[in-house]
Amino acid sequence: MKITDIYYLNSRGEKLNLLSPPYQLQTANLFDYSWDYSSIARRRRGQITAFAKGITAFTLLLGVNGYSERLYRDAIDRFYEVVEYDLLNLTSGRLYVGEFYVNCYIKSSKKTDWEWGIETLDNEIEVIVDYPYWCREKEYHFYMSPQSVIDEGIKDGNNSIIYFALLEQDYKHDYPRKYQTRYRPAKKRYLRDYKYDYYHNHQLARLDNDHFVESGFKMTIYGPCTEPKIWIGDHLYHVAVTLYDSEYLVIDSRERTIVRYARNGVQENCFGKRDNKNYVFQKIPPGKSAVKWNATYSFDLTLYQERSEPPWK
Repeated sequence: MKITDIYYLNSRGEKLNLLSPPYQLQTANLFDYSWDYSSIARRRRGQITAFAKGITAFTLLLGVNGYSERLYRDAIDRFYEVVEYDLLNLTSGRLYVGEFYVNCYIKSSKKTDWEWGIETLDNEIEVIVDYPYWCREKEYHFYMSPQSVIDEGIKDGNNSIIYFALLEQDYKHDYPRKYQTRYRPAKKRYLRDYKYDYYHNHQLARLDNDHFVESGFKMTIYGPCTEPKIWIGDHLYHVAVTLYDSEYLVIDSRERTIVRYARNGVQENCFGKRDNKNYVFQKIPPGKSAVKWNATYSFDLTLYQERSEPPWK
């Protein structure tokens, strides 16, 4: 296996590259993991009922080398200051292996094989993680528009999604039986309701979650809009909130929070305004999904693709 990028990024954006001088990672157990389990006793055997993970620790052996005594001492001091900042402020940093990271703290440092006047030592550090899942973030952007412009290369795939997508009644003058109409040129597709509607109230896009299991997410919806409703596949994400210009709403499935950010910087907890009939923190399924919403506002979607170990490829 060839790893080309392993680094630590603290909570204020300071980076320590662990594969480039003056730091050189020698060994680590970053690819090891373990699940805890719950069980109940049956008459003749036990039965596992759930799996979970607790706080996990990784051990890294890091070489520190300097071309001069000054650079050597600066490297040791900088490493300490970058990682200690997170611990003292209780703001986790991130340990990256390629595109994947874990939020973590570096809790200990044990220095060996060093002598005065020789600019090298080994530094064994212990990393603790309270959410031991390696995560890659994938970002998608969906823009406000009266129509969906489809790239010619994905036209056939979107045609299939459009054909099987369900349209819901979301305007009081909608005709109960909706239909879709398609227009030329071939690169454009329009979604309309009953012909006497006053606006084109559906836009369709495609989301491709290239992960092997469902993914948590962060959804950021930008105002102005009222009671935004977004369908991903056959699931509705809906919060009964009004957003004005320059305001936005953030739904975070991992933290289970819904927060409105006002223009004056005030944050409002909107958890109580979620749609109780449709689980607003429902994870995004793997594969391709149709995305449908009222095209009068924009939103961003960040997927949290999680694994127990970083990928080896």
